[in-house]
Amino acid sequence: MRVGPPFPVWDFENGCDCTRVLPGPGILSEMACLQQSSPKIRINDMNRALIAATFLLMVNYGLCQSAENPCWKTAMAQSEMNRCADLDARAADADQNHVYQELLAKLKGDGNATRKLRAAQRAWLAFKDAHLQSLYPAEDKQAEYGSIFPMCYSQVATAMTKERTAQLRRMLDDKDPCDISGKWGLSVTA
Repeated sequence: MRVGPPFPVWDFENGCDCTRVLPGPGILSEMACLQQSSPKIRINDMNRALIAATFLLMVNYGLCQSAENPCWKTAMAQSEMNRCADLDARAADADQNHVYQELLAKLKGDGNATRKLRAAQRAWLAFKDAHLQSLYPAEDKQAEYGSIFPMCYSQVATAMTKERTAQLRRMLDDKDPCDISGKWGLSVTA
């Protein structure tokens, strides 16, 4: 007669199957583990991975929900989400271009400031492209990163573009470059 648990019990701490028991007194309390050939799995590592994956999915879902773009309300397939992220990136680019053109018009009388702004914008665009390439360095991006790649790429590009647009807008609004209180929500007192 076999005495032991009614089902196989996996001992996550020691990485073994505890379905067999040792003969002798206190048989149920002296379960022996048969070492398995598969790698040890720790429950804490599994929980951490599951929590991290859940958190990343929630953050990603939250990033996808653009308040301006109703596309996200109906997007169910990855291809639709990729399209929505692309629309967000295009809208962010259009907003940045609008603010940039307004700033150029404001600086029209100052050739030096205009040249420096154009140089800064060209440098920022080069940085943005290089940064995105460094985040996704694979030659065959679709094969390496999967069908979610276009969405992720567009979301990072959108976030970077919105940040740069905020910088340009602060310049357009004649905000003091030394005053970080508006950006960070800090109250600076003398």
